[in-house]
Amino acid sequence: MTDSSRPYPWTCPGQGRSGRAGQTPRCPRCALHLRLCLCPLLRPLATEARVVVVTHFLEACKTTNTARLVPLTLRGGEVRIRGAPGLPLDLTDLEDPSRQALLLYPAAGARVLDDEFLRADPRPKTLVVPDGTWRQAGKTVRREVFLRRLPTVVLPPGPPSRYRLRAQHDPRGLATFEAVARALGVLDGPEVQERLEDVFEVFVERTLWSRGVLSASAVRGGVPPAASPRPPAE
Repeated sequence: MTDSSRPYPWTCPGQGRSGRAGQTPRCPRCALHLRLCLCPLLRPLATEARVVVVTHFLEACKTTNTARLVPLTLRGGEVRIRGAPGLPLDLTDLEDPSRQALLLYPAAGARVLDDEFLRADPRPKTLVVPDGTWRQAGKTVRREVFLRRLPTVVLPPGPPSRYRLRAQHDPRGLATFEAVARALGVLDGPEVQERLEDVFEVFVERTLWSRGVLSASAVRGGVPPAASPRPPAE
């Protein structure tokens, strides 16, 4: 069982600090500046589908990483770290004959995750999602034997990404949490997707506000009063 108070089973160097001098504290759970922390808004959802994100340890340390939101918003949602010194990755517990494990990854021959696909196997799903740069995610899939054995699925076509915190070179690309939300929209229904996307928007917009890119009036739900003035630019 994942401890939702600690999204990663590994501590990044300097966790809880930010900036080159470490002058602005961050929440160790959601990674936003403490005055912008969205944790009070989070109510973990119970879903039939289980989500396990496999994150490269270098990606896990980035404050713009969205996989950290998975265990904070989903009961039983997990992030497992790959490549961290002294922390071997073990996925063998995901081999459960009562569930169908799927790899969400755009591999050749991947099936579209839709109602037609789900009708072929009625078992509840365990969705495994590699997280990191495209290079890191591809390496994870190639090197982890368990992942190579899983059926691969891709999302149905959808709107462009709302993730605006990093440069995106492929217009079809999505942030990891964004992809999880859309997948659960298929697996557990549109209400789950909508609630997760609301959290995602707040995470993105509060970060953009802290960078001076977005006005407070444009932030979903507004900016917490304690957050003003903006944290120092990094």
